[in-house]
Amino acid sequence: MADVPDYYEILQVHPKASPLMIKKAYRTLLMAGGHPDLGGSQTETRLLTEAYEVLADPDRRMAYDRGRLTGKPSPTTIIVSICPHCGVYNRVRSETKLLVARCGKCGQPIGRLKPPAPARATPWWRRKWPWIAVPAVAVMLGAAGYLGVSLWNENRDPMQEAADLEDRGQLAQAADRLTSVVASDPRNPAAHQRLGRVLEAERRIDAAISEYQKAVMLDPQSAKANYLLGQALMRADRSGEAEPYLRKAVELDGADVGAMLTLAGQLSRSGRVDEAIALYRRALPLDGKDAGLYARLASAYRQKGDASQAINLYRQALAFDSRQRDALVGLGTLYSERKAYAEALGEFQQAALIQNDDPELHLRMGELYRETSDLANAERELRLSQSQARGNPALLDRIQQTLQGLQAPRSTP
Repeated sequence: MADVPDYYEILQVHPKASPLMIKKAYRTLLMAGGHPDLGGSQTETRLLTEAYEVLADPDRRMAYDRGRLTGKPSPTTIIVSICPHCGVYNRVRSETKLLVARCGKCGQPIGRLKPPAPARATPWWRRKWPWIAVPAVAVMLGAAGYLGVSLWNENRDPMQEAADLEDRGQLAQAADRLTSVVASDPRNPAAHQRLGRVLEAERRIDAAISEYQKAVMLDPQSAKANYLLGQALMRADRSGEAEPYLRKAVELDGADVGAMLTLAGQLSRSGRVDEAIALYRRALPLDGKDAGLYARLASAYRQKGDASQAINLYRQALAFDSRQRDALVGLGTLYSERKAYAEALGEFQQAALIQNDDPELHLRMGELYRETSDLANAERELRLSQSQARGNPALLDRIQQTLQGLQAPRSTP
């Protein structure tokens, strides 16, 4: 038996392998290259066939096993390898054989896998980079932000900044900004003019007038500065001082409708109706679809005593804007003067739908209802007017007298 090869090692199976495993190992080794047709040698094929024929026959395998156990010396090198694919144990004669051996169960290579490469030490800078990079990035971002803010502060326009603050309703901040601009450049008429507008919006009318006066002194030919000064003087009930500046604004800018209307209103209030009408007529071609302009012109004609022209102009105003309240009230007043009470009530009711908190309008409606003998509605309108006229003693007196006139006939037997 000393010359008999180890059939189990040839078939790469365990000595206790089942017949089915032996058969499968034989076929696998033949298909894997042991057969001459597949590139194997005849000697290898002969050994594989011989080993299979002995181990496949139970009697011959039993006799072979007895002789193997008693007569065969133990091999010098036996390598047991686990198949990495199916986990079956395989025996191989040498390291060289192991590199080309295949599993006896699944037929896959069972060569020993290469050991993993030793882990390389991580450089110190890769371990510490967050502690270096984060502060560095923070410093760079801070420097960039500071530089950006500095450049923005240098390049920004303080006048535009003040205008933006004014648009956002931050009037106090806008006034402070403009005050600093005026302090640094006192001969800047635009800064004085804008500061005056901000102060006027804050209802600091005297301070606003002072700034407008400085703007006019620095630039007497500025139509805008003259107009703003005249308008502010009108709001401060200094109409006598306002008129020259308004006239100068109209002379300097013949297309400034606002200056024309303000001056015409002042002329109308001072009794110079013809001059006011001329100015209103001059403004019409510049803004011919302004319902308010037609209403003002109609009021001037009504003040002059030309009721027919006033009615036509009020109707033109309502044609452009049916909710023009001044036109509705003016037209109702003219109808009332002509004793067209139903038409007058209709116009007043439309005006009340637009603004219902006017006590004088409700007083007029109460008087009209009294004229049409609608005493219930008359009393209702008068009571409403009375509740809205709190703090106006003169109007409350008129309302009380009208109410007494309503109640007097009822107390008569």
